Amino acid sequence: MPDSISAKFTAAHGYLIHQLLSPLANRRNDGYGGDLQGRMRFAPRNRGGREGGMAARPTGIFRCSATDGPGLEWTIEDSGRLVARTDVARGVDVITCSSGGIAGPINTALVPRTPGYHVPYAGRVRREVGIKTVAVGLITEAASCRADLCAGQADLIALARASFSTTRIGPFMLRKH
Repeated sequence: MPDSISAKFTAAHGYLIHQLLSPLANRRNDGYGGDLQGRMRFAPRNRGGREGGMAARPTGIFRCSATDGPGLEWTIEDSGRLVARTDVARGVDVITCSSGGIAGPINTALVPRTPGYHVPYAGRVRREVGIKTVAVGLITEAASCRADLCAGQADLIALARASFSTTRIGPFMLRKH
């Protein structure tokens, strides 16, 4: 059995929780639709099985779309409200802030794909909500990783596509700086 276990809850990129959170997709007129509170109702209930039956509580990772929609129908403030809710934050150890997923390609105009484009979202949630964050979003240079961590923009940096360029990303990053 591994020493550590993690459970990731994805409320981004058009997955089910994101569809319920987003006013772009959620057209329900019951308790899980309508206003922000109704749309947020499902997210904490999706974390079932976190307590009983496990030898140790897994590390809870919650990924959310910090913004979405051509008119920013879902905003970083909405994400902060969601994460700050006691019922969502309970059992969540770290937040990963991404963007988009419902409105499709239009999001690239709203959130230009430049190096570190999601880092400010992680920093803002970290400061305003007081929870650990993971920075993502075209992070490819060791210097930017170090600068973001030292500036308090995030507690962790996640590399995705950058790690595809080499199977030895750690030594690669260390060698560059």
